[in-house]
Amino acid sequence: MSTKAQIKKVVRLVQEREPRLIYQDRRLFLPPAGHYARGFMFDRSAAKGIFNLRYFVLPLYVPDKGYSIGPGGDIFPVRGGVLWDIGIEGIDEILADTILERGMPRIEAEMTPSNFVRYLKSVDASFFYSEHLMLTFMLLHRHNKVLSMLDKDLEFVEGRLADPSERYPNSIPMWEARRRRVLRFAALVRDGFTRTDRLLRGWEEMMVRRYKVEAFWRSPWAE
Repeated sequence: MSTKAQIKKVVRLVQEREPRLIYQDRRLFLPPAGHYARGFMFDRSAAKGIFNLRYFVLPLYVPDKGYSIGPGGDIFPVRGGVLWDIGIEGIDEILADTILERGMPRIEAEMTPSNFVRYLKSVDASFFYSEHLMLTFMLLHRHNKVLSMLDKDLEFVEGRLADPSERYPNSIPMWEARRRRVLRFAALVRDGFTRTDRLLRGWEEMMVRRYKVEAFWRSPWAE
């Protein structure tokens, strides 16, 4: 049986016990989705039949040009190691039990923007998600916090631009583009909640379409 077919078998076992979960393109989503899509991902590796099992909480108001897994972490096999092998005897039941017993408690709680700030601090490699944190503070209308983060980012960028060691090909244009982006964000934030809400809502509606979760997205935005 192929890895794809085996994973679909696992998904059927999980859905028999937890029918709320919806499978879509290697992801198991837990509806409904508001600002956040929660779930699990079977993340393929280069080796056939070997994959990571990850849980995630994906903030839909954070724009992404790709297909991000989202902030979360790995769920490791109890037997040891970090990767799962679809060829292990009884792997279907093992994975189903793992998702439901060890995975669901990590994503089942209601996720609000305030909860998400706390959640971000608990996930693997949380330092990668500074933009997620900044946009969440923007969503919470904590604009002083956003401006403080932007000021620190601008200070960092200005330091890179002044550093002679950064003057390799394409470095300066990259940092100048980042500086322009920081300054645009700061100007937008200073204009007030209406503009930032409009921006975040537009991004969220775009990402809902990109991740194809329209069927179970419940818009949290006031009409």
